[in-house]
Amino acid sequence: MATPSTFRACVAIPLFLALVCPATAAEQIDQSNLPEWGGGWTHVNPTADGQAVMWQTFTPACTSLTAVEIDILTVNPGRGDDVLIVEIARDGVVLASAERSVEDGFDDLLRVEFPEVMPLVPEQVYDLRVRDTGKGQFGWKYGSNTYERGGRFVFAQERPGTDWFFRTYTTAEPAATKYSGGTGEPNDPYQIATAADLIALGETPEDYDKHFILTADIDLDPNLPGRKVFDRAVIAPDTDPNTEWDFDGTAFSGVLDGNGHTISHLTIVGRSYLGLFGHLGYGAEVGNLGVIDVRITGLGYCIGGLAGGNGRGNVTASYSTGIVSGSAEVGGLVGANHVRSGITSSHSACAVTGDNYVGGLVGDNAGGSGHWGHIGNSYSTGTVTGMGECVGGLVGVNWGHVTQCYSTGAIVGGTNVGGLIGSSGSVQEGWGIVTNCLWDIETSGQTASYGGTGKTTAEMQTARTFLDAGWDFVGETANGGEDIWKIAEGLGYPRLAWEKYSGGTGEPNDPYEIATAADLIALGETPDDYDKHFILIADIDLDPNLPGRKVFDRAVIAPDTSDTGNWFDGPPFTGVFDGNAHTISRLTISGGSRLGLFGSLAAASVSNVGLVAADIKGTGDWIGGLVGTYGGFLVLGGEVTNCYSTGTVKGNNHVGGLVGQSWGGRMSQCNSTCAVHGSYSVGGLVGLHFAHTTTYCFSTGTVRGGSFVGGLMGINGGEVADCYSMSTVSGDSSVGGLVGGNYEYFLGHGRPGIITRCYSTGSVSGSMDVGGLVGENTYFEDMWFEREGVVNGSFWDSETSGRATSAGGTGLTTAEMQMSQTFLDAGWDFVGETANGTEDIWWMDEGKDYPRLWWELQIDE
Repeated sequence: MATPSTFRACVAIPLFLALVCPATAAEQIDQSNLPEWGGGWTHVNPTADGQAVMWQTFTPACTSLTAVEIDILTVNPGRGDDVLIVEIARDGVVLASAERSVEDGFDDLLRVEFPEVMPLVPEQVYDLRVRDTGKGQFGWKYGSNTYERGGRFVFAQERPGTDWFFRTYTTAEPAATKYSGGTGEPNDPYQIATAADLIALGETPEDYDKHFILTADIDLDPNLPGRKVFDRAVIAPDTDPNTEWDFDGTAFSGVLDGNGHTISHLTIVGRSYLGLFGHLGYGAEVGNLGVIDVRITGLGYCIGGLAGGNGRGNVTASYSTGIVSGSAEVGGLVGANHVRSGITSSHSACAVTGDNYVGGLVGDNAGGSGHWGHIGNSYSTGTVTGMGECVGGLVGVNWGHVTQCYSTGAIVGGTNVGGLIGSSGSVQEGWGIVTNCLWDIETSGQTASYGGTGKTTAEMQTARTFLDAGWDFVGETANGGEDIWKIAEGLGYPRLAWEKYSGGTGEPNDPYEIATAADLIALGETPDDYDKHFILIADIDLDPNLPGRKVFDRAVIAPDTSDTGNWFDGPPFTGVFDGNAHTISRLTISGGSRLGLFGSLAAASVSNVGLVAADIKGTGDWIGGLVGTYGGFLVLGGEVTNCYSTGTVKGNNHVGGLVGQSWGGRMSQCNSTCAVHGSYSVGGLVGLHFAHTTTYCFSTGTVRGGSFVGGLMGINGGEVADCYSMSTVSGDSSVGGLVGGNYEYFLGHGRPGIITRCYSTGSVSGSMDVGGLVGENTYFEDMWFEREGVVNGSFWDSETSGRATSAGGTGLTTAEMQMSQTFLDAGWDFVGETANGTEDIWWMDEGKDYPRLWWELQIDE
C-alpha cells in the first residue's frame, strides 16, 4: 500500500469551479442524473520540483473575486492530510494565491479565500491553477472539457495516483450592475472596463453628470464584436444633425478619469459635434485619457479626436492620435474650445483636415466679453491641411489665450495660415493673446504666425530655447517648481512631464521612444505598458555613479516582485522592444533571481540592442545579461533577435551571458562575450535552453560552473543550428565546448536535444563527462529508457580545446577546422556556393580563421 509521502493529492479541475464574486452567494446545483463524462484524458507531469499543477481557463462575468469553492470527496481515506495552493493567473503571471489545508477523509465544500479582493477584467481569459505541496515524483492524468458559462460538468473517475474526487457546480448569476462597478459618486466612480460599458454610458444621458473612471484600455475597432462605425459621438452626441452650429442634446457635465488608459480605434462618420464626446458642458472634467488611432470624418462643424466642442469644461493630461476631418472648427483634440473652457497639459498627433478654422490641437479657441477659452502647456505634432482660411499648427483661429505651447506639424492652407496660429482676434481688445509659444519653422513649412515665435528644428530640440521663454522644466526651479515639461536634449522636442517616455504612443506604427535612463526606468515601473511597442532612439548609460541611476536589486523591466521561489511573480514583458542598433551600458544589478535588463519575457519580441559592460550578480537562479527567463511552462517564449552582451554575469542555476533560461521561443543572430559564472546549467550565451530554437548565434567569453557547463549553452533541450562557441569553459561535470548537456530537460517527453552544423574551439576542462563539443548527450525516451541526443555535422578543435573526445560531434585539428571543405562536406551553407543552400550563412578566411557567420561581416562593414 502506498504511503502518504508517495501518494499526495493530484487535482483534477474542470472549467467551472465556483468563482465567488463579492456579495454573491454560490448556489450548488443538483448533480444527480448528469450525463457521463465523455472527454479524453491528457497526460500531465509534476513540475520540476515535484509539485502537481492542474489548471483550467475561465472568463469572469464579474469584476472582482474573493474566493474559489471546490466540492471535494476523498476517494481513498488513510493517505494523510495535504495542503492545496489555489492561484489565479493571466498570461502566465500569478495574480492571486491562497493556501488551504485539507484533512484526510475530507468530503465537503472547500472554500479557499484570497487575502485581498482581486480585480478582474470581464472578457479577458484567466487561468485557475491548483497545486499541492506534496513531493511525489509520479505522473497522473485528469479529464477536462469546456462548457458555456452556466453549463454543468461532472468528473467522477479515480485515476492512478489520484486521491480526491472533485465535483463542480454553477454559481448564481451576479446581480445586475451598472457598468463594471461603482456608484457614480466622487469617492466611488462608475468603472468603465469594456466597450459595452463605454457605449452604455453614451446611451444613458441621465448619468452624464456622474463620476467615471476607466479601469482598462478599451478597443472600439468596428470589426470587433459589439462595436460599430458610429454616426455620432459616443458620449453626449448632437441629437439633431440638421442644425449645423448649435448643439442639440445633453452635454457631458460629469468627470471622466482615464486613469492612464486609452480608447483606441474609435471610428465615426457623421455630421457635427463629433469625437469621443460630442460636447463637454459646464463643470465637465476629462483627464488622464488617450484616444488613439481615431478615424473621425464629419461633414459639419465642431470635430475633434477627443471632443467636438468644449463648453466650460476642462481637459487635462489627455492626448489623441489618428485622423480627424471635417468642414469647420476641426482640431486634433478638440474642435471648438469655447469661452471659459480650458485645455492644459495635453497634446495631439492627429492628421487634421478641414475647410476653415482648422488646427493641430484646436480648430477654434473662442473668446469674448471678457471671457476666454484657454490653452496652456500643450502641443501638437500632426499635419494640418485646410482648404480655406484660418489654418494653424496648434490653433486655426484664436480669440482666447494660449500660453507656453508649441507645434511642429507640416501645415498647408488657403488664407490666414500660420505656423502656430492661423488667425487671431484683436490683441488690443484683449483677444487672441499668445504668450511664450513657439513653432518649428522647418517642419511646419511656415515662417509666419498670428502669435508665437518661429524656431529651427535644432533650436526646438534645445532646452535653453524654452527655459529662456519661462517654461517650467523638471529639475529646474528658476521658472517654477511644478515640473511641467521635460526634454531629451538634442534628440526630440519637449514632452509633458506626465508622459512616461520621450515620444510615441506605444502603438506598432508609433512606438514609445526611449531616449534616456529615466525613460527606461519609467518603462520598468509601468507594468501596464509591458504589452506596448518601444524603440530606443539613443544609447543609454546606466552607470550607477551617474545622477538618477542606481545599483538595481532586480531586473529593470518585468522584475520578479517576490523573488521567493520557482514561480515568477509579476507581469512579464509581452510587447515589442526594438533597440534600433543602440546600446544600454553599465547596467549593474545585485539581487536574487530572474535578473537581467528584462526579468521575464512571454510572447515578446526583443531585437537590435546591445548590453555593454553589464555587471549582474544574482544569489538565485535564472540570471542573464539581457533576459533572466524567456518563456516557460505554459508560456510562449517569443523572439530575441540581433542582440548581444558584454561584461560579467554571475548566479546560481540557469545562468547565461545573454539569457538565463530560454523556453519555447526563438533566438537568432545573438552573441555574448560575457564572463559567466554559476553552479548548474551555465552557458556563455544561454544557461538552460529548452523547447526552443536558436540559430546563427555565438559566444566568446569565459564560462565557469559546477555541472552542465557549456561554451554556448549549459543544457540544450531544444534545437541549435549554425552556431559556434570560442568560449573558454571549465566545470566539474557535464562540461562541453559548445553544450554541457544535450538532452530533454523534463524527463519522459521523448524529445532529444538537437545540435546541427555547430562548432567549438575553446579550452575545455572538468572532472567528469567532459567533451570538446558536448559533455553529456542523453535523453529519456520514456521514464526509464535512456537514449542519445542528436548531433549532426558538428565539430570541435581537438587541439585548442585540449579534448580528444566528446559525447557528440567530430574532433579535428586546427588546420582542418580552418578549411572550408571540412564544413562543405558536412552540408554547411557558405557564401558563394549553392550545393548546400542559398541562405549564405557562413564564410571564412581560408586557412587563417574558423568559419564565421555571414551577418557578422555585414555588421562589421
